[in-house]
Amino acid sequence: MSKVTIVGAGLSGLVAAINLARSGHEVKVLERENRIGGMPEFRPDPAGSPFDLEGIKRFTGVDIAPAAKLLDEATLWAWGKPYHLPMQAPIGMYMVERGSRSSSVDSLLLAEAEKLGVDVEFDHPVITQGDYARLPADTIVATGLKIEPYEALNIPYSPLYGYFAKGTADHDRTTVSLWMDTFTKDYAFNCAVNGVSFALLFQRDVPLTRESKERFTTMLAELEGLEFNQWNDLMGGACPVGSFRNPRLFHGNKILAGTFAGVIDPFLFFGMLGALVTGRVAAKAIEDKAEAYDDFRRAVMTFYPSYLMKKVWNLLPTVVKRPLVRAGISTMPRIENFAMRRFANNVPGWRLTQ
Repeated sequence: MSKVTIVGAGLSGLVAAINLARSGHEVKVLERENRIGGMPEFRPDPAGSPFDLEGIKRFTGVDIAPAAKLLDEATLWAWGKPYHLPMQAPIGMYMVERGSRSSSVDSLLLAEAEKLGVDVEFDHPVITQGDYARLPADTIVATGLKIEPYEALNIPYSPLYGYFAKGTADHDRTTVSLWMDTFTKDYAFNCAVNGVSFALLFQRDVPLTRESKERFTTMLAELEGLEFNQWNDLMGGACPVGSFRNPRLFHGNKILAGTFAGVIDPFLFFGMLGALVTGRVAAKAIEDKAEAYDDFRRAVMTFYPSYLMKKVWNLLPTVVKRPLVRAGISTMPRIENFAMRRFANNVPGWRLTQ
């Protein structure tokens, strides 16, 4: 079997590495950070998604269940008004921890990869166009939200601007609150898992204003009683929603995976499930590009209508958005099963797990 190089030891890169190692390939993973888990200044942090855990295991060959926790509580704050979501649907919303702690999904995947003999080289950045040109053909690139690979490989993106804080939770529940308000054209959230508390306000394309940051932190303190010692600006983020044609499995002589491949919901930015399943797709592309491409097309088929919907949504004034969101979310207790099926089916990658 061949030698395969993977850039990025995130969810996609490690799932690809695990599958390739099981197939007998010699796998090397190049990771820019000096430890597992991505940007250390941002970790640990909780991340959520609808998951069919058995479906993920069946398609990817990786069992993430030990690192996944069902949500205990979920709230949507729609322009200052709270809506508590029932969370009783058969399709579960889960939270995992990202980062370097033993409780993280990253650590779980790393342990499995290393057990199979995958060579993970930390502190090995691949940044410039020249760096990528020197890598062999069929290198898998799974670098997530970091901006430099988009620029090096000339892949369209939208810059991300964020404002975040992290700390410890005074409870052991798994919770999330989403915030839609005038402080961002996207949304904000705060969540907790494994004793970690985290909050993020973000926006694509346009920097956050000082007033927006102050408004969110004030509302978080007053409405949820959540205060953090330190807030930081998130710098150097990119998201593959710069073009209708962002989703791509192949780019030049490279294979792409996860968020970097455009496998993300362009409306709400759900990307973990897409990262997991396209790690498997990228591994498959080493041996059968046609079959892998068919899987990839199924994974991203909902990207395109969601991309257009988000463009239209951004044109609507708050006076229209607010009643639409409030009316829609107020029906959730009555239509939760239907709504969760529709929502999950719209998350890139979901169809490959069914």
